[in-house]
Amino acid sequence: MNPTIYIREANKTDANNIASYYQTLSKNSKQMFAPHDFSVDCLSDQILANDQYIAVIAEDIATKKIVGYAVTQLWIFDYDVQRWSKYHLSIQNENRKYACFAPSVADEYHHIGIGSQLLQHSRASLKKKGFEFILLWGGVQCHNIAAVQYYLKHGFKLMGHFDYEGSNYDMSLMII
Repeated sequence: MNPTIYIREANKTDANNIASYYQTLSKNSKQMFAPHDFSVDCLSDQILANDQYIAVIAEDIATKKIVGYAVTQLWIFDYDVQRWSKYHLSIQNENRKYACFAPSVADEYHHIGIGSQLLQHSRASLKKKGFEFILLWGGVQCHNIAAVQYYLKHGFKLMGHFDYEGSNYDMSLMII
């Protein structure tokens, strides 16, 4: 398979297709990727219509289906700020230096560069907005070796470890 993929920022009209995309993911993929509710209402009203998020989709041009989705939250939850402080990061949301990133790619489209394209697009958008660091939203599960290797390949630094519904790594990437 060598599909032609188009990467773009998502908008409110994509809510149904993103919700459908999420339903096509395997149970295992859903367990590794769940940054927010994937109901059409949540996507449409809370994510895609909110300037505190950047949502990027990968579309297979031939099938017109979404085959990848990345969401970046332009602020950090208070409980995550506390966790990240143990790595000597002083995160203050009003400074808009740190953003949380969560990508996913449809199971049958892994290992053909879609995740890299989603990251590249998201990183460029964040750079334009003046952000300096990307943090993994909820970390990456330690047993997800392919994802850990993906992040390391793209320059993410392993910051530490935490336990939440299993073992996870915190990783960060400098944008500038």
